[in-house]
Amino acid sequence: MTPARIVAVEDERIVALHLKQQLTKLGFDVAAVAASGEIALRDIVDHHPDLVLMDIHIEGDMDGIETAARILADLGIPVIYLTAYSEEATFERARATKPYGYLIKPYSERELYATIQMALERRNVEMALRASEERFRSIFAAISEGVFVIDMPTGIFTEVNEAGCAIFGYAPGDLVGCDIGLILAGEAPYARDEAVAQIEQAPASGAPHQFAWRCRTKDGQRFWAEVSLRSASIGGRRVALSIVRRLASSGGGSPPAGSRSP
Repeated sequence: MTPARIVAVEDERIVALHLKQQLTKLGFDVAAVAASGEIALRDIVDHHPDLVLMDIHIEGDMDGIETAARILADLGIPVIYLTAYSEEATFERARATKPYGYLIKPYSERELYATIQMALERRNVEMALRASEERFRSIFAAISEGVFVIDMPTGIFTEVNEAGCAIFGYAPGDLVGCDIGLILAGEAPYARDEAVAQIEQAPASGAPHQFAWRCRTKDGQRFWAEVSLRSASIGGRRVALSIVRRLASSGGGSPPAGSRSP
């Protein structure tokens, strides 16, 4: 297994040498040791480390907190602060940059190792989640039928793909955050209350709840759509996952032949 690569930022030479020795002993690859924020940024671009250990009080025009803010925002590399100072004002400034750890000097070798390992594990989890979300977004955008994620308690669209917006005459993203009533025909039995009742019937497994529904576009045109509903839990909230397909017949007050009424 390839050891994690670390850049350390420490302006006291004896302390920096000791830190490098500790990290090497713990099995990490110390790519560089920098004394200032400017040098650290250059070293990080050159070596692409997995993590940065950042002393707060360092040489140069930027202190460790300013340097870390740039690293986290621009390069997305985890930063752990190392400092002999624990005053509240410094801690609050450091916390605002959302670091991956904070060690008060003097710290033990065990504390150093544990803090680094937790930061690396957190980074791995975040990268996996980001990759998973990117895959979801790609698939979500590629589906040719309308896909809607509806917050069940409120009836608000939390996700709508581009095809879903287009069915109802809206630009991509326009329906996110809108109430479900916006796309319904509005007249009974195809009004909001009836739609919410249908959503509540969405099963969590097995065959989805399918039916035809009277809808309307942004410019007020009425049409029939085939709706497929299933319930799920996302982030601890109940949602309805809906696939919507516009039916060929758009006129008349009754569902097209062959389609299932609610």
